Amino acid sequence: MVPTPIESNAALPPLPFDDPITTTDTVPPTPNTLASDAFDNPTTQLLLGWMWTGSDRKSCEELNRLARDVVGHPLFKVSELVGFDARRATAKVDTAIARHTDRWEEATLEIKVPTGHGDPLPPFLVHGFLNRSIVEIIKSSWSSIEAHASEWHYIPFRQFWQRPDGRTERVHDELYASEAFNQAYEDLQRQDPEPGCTLERVVCGLMFWSDSTHLANFGDASLWPLYMYFGNLSKYVRCKPSSPSCHHLAYIPKLPDMFYDFFLKHKKEPPTADVLTHCRRELMHAVWRHLLDEEFLKAYKHGIVIKCADGIVRRVYPRIFTYSADYPEK
Repeated sequence: MVPTPIESNAALPPLPFDDPITTTDTVPPTPNTLASDAFDNPTTQLLLGWMWTGSDRKSCEELNRLARDVVGHPLFKVSELVGFDARRATAKVDTAIARHTDRWEEATLEIKVPTGHGDPLPPFLVHGFLNRSIVEIIKSSWSSIEAHASEWHYIPFRQFWQRPDGRTERVHDELYASEAFNQAYEDLQRQDPEPGCTLERVVCGLMFWSDSTHLANFGDASLWPLYMYFGNLSKYVRCKPSSPSCHHLAYIPKLPDMFYDFFLKHKKEPPTADVLTHCRRELMHAVWRHLLDEEFLKAYKHGIVIKCADGIVRRVYPRIFTYSADYPEK
């Protein structure tokens, strides 16, 4: 149904943002309580009513953007908003994004339990390992237009400083200027290229970091996040909270309490400290076996063809350089 146009000089009907109130000296007026001559037209009153009600996080700039980029867009049709539900539309978009981007997955890890003697025990399963694909993070990060192309270092180099007395010293400050990174890049250039591929070959420097953290001042609730950085970016970029250079990779699970019951059921005795240490180590190995999967091993050997943030297509080879972590086996 097409609404009846309202003359700009006619009295405006009550708007749906809130109940009409009586304007007094102590109650500030709202768009639907002001006289019609306070607005250029009913559309302006509706827009300002939307801005002044509901959430208090709106701004004049956002209102201008709504009017200019949304309502004023040539493809905008009021008729398509019939039956519109923001939650349903957002969920549909989230589903579509998840099909094309790196996403969280839940996996089950399997560890072997030592017995020392007697029949071997069945594998112990650790459920709920939340993780993301390393290769997918590389693809999305290296090709993202938000990656600040000018800040990426695709070719490593060595830095030197000439002292006033004429002596030369090597400068060690960035991963892409380290000997290890330069050596990895030179080794990559010496190996045979992929058949028929003439793309530039570059090293993707991976840096991992993890540490268990408590979630509250009381109790033992904790999480064990694992993060990934790219050594192709300067440490001065990586350390900025506003820089999207820290990538959440996984939540490392701890050996669950039910392992005690599992071992007691099969061995008729509780696990010793040595058995617990061994199983924690096996669990960490299982985590990395899952993260360094076949997709990663293929990328490590053959590279990943990516259109980088600067618009140039390269073959990117991931290489692991650092892993800063606590000692989880204890």
